[in-house]
Amino acid sequence: MHSAPNHDLCDLVEKKCCRVVSCADIATIAAHDSIFLSGRPEYDVPLGRRDELASASVNETTKNLPSPAQSASQILAALAKKSFDATNVVTLSGAHTIGLGHCGSFTDRLYPTPDPAMEKSFARAYQYEDPTTRDIVTSFAKDLELFFERFVLAMTKMGQLGLLTGTKGEIQARCSARNS
Repeated sequence: MHSAPNHDLCDLVEKKCCRVVSCADIATIAAHDSIFLSGRPEYDVPLGRRDELASASVNETTKNLPSPAQSASQILAALAKKSFDATNVVTLSGAHTIGLGHCGSFTDRLYPTPDPAMEKSFARAYQYEDPTTRDIVTSFAKDLELFFERFVLAMTKMGQLGLLTGTKGEIQARCSARNS
């Protein structure tokens, strides 16, 4: 939620509920509602978050995100430090499809020979199969309800990362600017 129109929406909510609803909760509710409005699972969203006192730098934010150049093993190891297991990682990695992207949609572009129109390093990365995650991916492909069940758990867990509550942090008066 970094674009001006999104900040305008957040600021409108803050204007109506000044210093009652945090920007962190607004972003969380927006993610939840986007998923729900796409016809996907309803899940509880714990509220009561507070906003950070200072914005994270791009470098600080980026160092906490897995790189697309990392192997599955590297991503699993990095996210294990944040208490995410392989099922959480696979679920969140597939969340951009919200369960609609299936291997059959693109494997013919990779095997037996990569599609020449596909960027070579991208094709090589997706030809790689990780034995640690293969069974999880297969189980999700066979059981969409299982994917959604795990998706709800992983999204809820992700929403608890770095959670500020109580007297930690603050509730911003405007999401587009820090309190004075």
